[in-house]
Amino acid sequence: MNDCGKLDQVRMEAERVSLHVLGLAETRWTSSGQVNTNGWMLYYVGDDNVHQRGVGFLVLPKTVKSVLKVQPISDRIITIRLNAKPKPITIIQIYMPTTEADDEEILSKYAMLPKVVDECPKKDRLVVMGDFNAQIGADRHHMSCGRYGVGEANEHCPAVRKTEKPWIDDLAIQDLILQRRQAKLNNFQSPEYRHLCKAVKTACRRAKRKWLDDVSAEADKSFRSGNSKQTYQLIRQISGRKCPQAGIGIKDENGEILYEAASIRDRWTEYGTQLFHSVAPRLPQDERRPELLEPEIIMLSEIRTAIKKLKAGKAAGQDGIYGEMIKAGGETVVQAMKEIIDNIWNTGEWPSDWTQSEIITLPKVPGTLECSKHRTISLLCHASKVLLEIIRCRLAHYIMPQIAEEQFWICCW
Repeated sequence: MNDCGKLDQVRMEAERVSLHVLGLAETRWTSSGQVNTNGWMLYYVGDDNVHQRGVGFLVLPKTVKSVLKVQPISDRIITIRLNAKPKPITIIQIYMPTTEADDEEILSKYAMLPKVVDECPKKDRLVVMGDFNAQIGADRHHMSCGRYGVGEANEHCPAVRKTEKPWIDDLAIQDLILQRRQAKLNNFQSPEYRHLCKAVKTACRRAKRKWLDDVSAEADKSFRSGNSKQTYQLIRQISGRKCPQAGIGIKDENGEILYEAASIRDRWTEYGTQLFHSVAPRLPQDERRPELLEPEIIMLSEIRTAIKKLKAGKAAGQDGIYGEMIKAGGETVVQAMKEIIDNIWNTGEWPSDWTQSEIITLPKVPGTLECSKHRTISLLCHASKVLLEIIRCRLAHYIMPQIAEEQFWICCW
């Protein structure tokens, strides 16, 4: 494709056969990027210096809007993720070295492919295609083209697998599994097959134990360093717990199932009002001006400290502003927050976005239709958390002396 007019020829051929996504190998384009050609989008990656190797994808204009991510791995591997139904699709396009290349280069490129496969989302439909420059063979050991291959697999034929068990990544275990599979095809009652079954179970048991020890040690390290997000992610890997799926509807107060989106929204509004309605007696209003109650002004150092405490990776509130955006603003954001907070401190009126939150419902039981069997999460504006943190720190000065030693362990100040 390095010659003039080659890209147009490839595009016209893709249009003739009505392709949506066309994988390209040996494009011979340098660097990486994307090119629009008559509405079609070409995503490519190649060598930085010479016009050799290179892979890419040519995507139909109406399919471009379904592209979620394009990730160039090297000048021989590129991946693309498409939004599709019922599941997203991840396509890996490869161009492997020929047998004339050095063995070290061949092995390194083929060793890279399983790592790329493991990094793909587990729930996606996976397609691995391209020019392997290898003879696949007619057996089904490599799960590439099934029994319809030609001849026998050569030594460079890749073994592409996507396993749900992360501890089965050792080549020795995979070779044992292949030997057991072949022994089962020959004679599943033979002593060789029974011996291989025991060997596979023993190897997998040891590998799983080692994997659990490593993940547990990493989780303990992240917990001690205060990284709670990574800790929960590692614990989720060990437990294997999946998030319960929501039901197709929701029940009203009378037990009838609601299916319409508007009716479900009204039901959640009614339930949320009852859930968060406070029956506690209201304290008498103090008619004194706010500045007389708390003469100290909000200091810039307090705002900076509160902004630093904003956690990363949290969803935005009604204003669509993330905590990372506030942190990245530097002194400009600090001065702006100073003006807003001073206005709130003097008038006692909060911005409307700061007083509203978005309620997210998560089912505790898979497929439940009961509102009471859902967990609610409030998405607050991160800017309001800055003022709330300042107020919390000021209240801690008065509350801490009132907490008994027996209750100190539950204190979060």
